[in-house]
Amino acid sequence: MPKSQIITTSIANAAVDTTQLAADAVDNTILDLADDYTFSGTIAGDNAGYTSGTTFDLTTATSYEVTGIPAGINHLIVAISNYSNDNSEFIQFQLGTSGGYPDNDYSYGGVTRYTTGNSHYVNAGNTTAMNDAVGIFYYTHNYSGVIDCRKINDADHEWVIRSQLASNYNGGFHGNTKTNSHFGESCASVRLAAALTKIRIKSPGGNNQNNSAAEGGSSGTDKGHVRLYWM
Repeated sequence: MPKSQIITTSIANAAVDTTQLAADAVDNTILDLADDYTFSGTIAGDNAGYTSGTTFDLTTATSYEVTGIPAGINHLIVAISNYSNDNSEFIQFQLGTSGGYPDNDYSYGGVTRYTTGNSHYVNAGNTTAMNDAVGIFYYTHNYSGVIDCRKINDADHEWVIRSQLASNYNGGFHGNTKTNSHFGESCASVRLAAALTKIRIKSPGGNNQNNSAAEGGSSGTDKGHVRLYWM
């Protein structure tokens, strides 16, 4: 017959293992929730947190693409440092699938606000460059900031996108002379034909990007970076 009571002094140290413990028998009355614990496993599931992708060096080209985004994610963050455009134009950001990038699907609900110094402008999608992409900034210089993308509907792969990138002209983030500033902010939504798997930043006019060095770097050698985070 099983015993209902055990005298703890009669139990040898480390004699009780998990086979003698009922499920969920050890709770916050036993564990010190204010203590520090080391976890050596892997967290999986809906509460696993963000995955950090590789940091990519920006290169001189008319467009910049990052592929290999896991299909089925719900949140994507694109962190950018010192992305330079060599011509004043709406630099485009696009979400893509294995089949490519959608055309004319950003026409509704997209607004880009761009500034230089104390002058502010808004473009609500009446520019061709923003019909098939989000315009993230306009004026020439080096920009740093974040693009935040969140899936709002699984059935039709609908995403909402918000971006904020800024630069200080003549001296930038690391210099001492800051005579002017540029800022780009956008909000938009897009429906994809399939799961998101890649992103692209490009010049609508086919102009080279990232010819300039990063602020504080050597000319033409120390450029900016891009890194993706998702969950």
